[in-house]
Amino acid sequence: MSANFKLPGYFLLLLTIFSFLTCAILISNQNIPMEARAQSGPTSSEFVHYNGSKYGMNIEYPANWNLTEDTSGVWFISPVDQTGNIRIQSEPTQNLSLAKLVQAQLLISKASHKLLNVTSSNTTILDGNPANRTDFKFRDEIPKFLGADIVDYISFQVSAVKGDKLYTFIYFSTPENYHLFLPIAQKMLGTLKILE
Repeated sequence: MSANFKLPGYFLLLLTIFSFLTCAILISNQNIPMEARAQSGPTSSEFVHYNGSKYGMNIEYPANWNLTEDTSGVWFISPVDQTGNIRIQSEPTQNLSLAKLVQAQLLISKASHKLLNVTSSNTTILDGNPANRTDFKFRDEIPKFLGADIVDYISFQVSAVKGDKLYTFIYFSTPENYHLFLPIAQKMLGTLKILE
């Protein structure tokens, strides 16, 4: 015995509308820029102290950001898809001027990143020391199983010489998130103290 089950026309119409709205919501959420999705909590409002005396500096950073140390510096990485990245490092000056050191840094960056384009370079101050601020854009290829993802970044770095060390603060993020994390980077930069 076979039963033919038919849905009433209005129920079928409601089901179709519900399915359409569900798909539309899913698709529209995928098209919301990361900036809009990340604004629900890109960082904690609480900043905590980081003792970077082994690198010759101290700084305040958002309590919910991740940090990773290595031999020449420390990474501060946002909890939102790791799209806000701040690097602070110190290295010997090797008796070179700040201008020569900044040129050397840019040459190294050009060798390791694609399409690096300097948009501005100006003198500034870092913790009371003469410094250079360079703004630039670059592209990276991030390898994956089949091929690579191409990711564009906007960045700035501030470098200063104190004693026999070059101290560099670097911030970079994707274009859609750059201004989201920029106030955090600026606040961190303002708390950076170079130790003697």
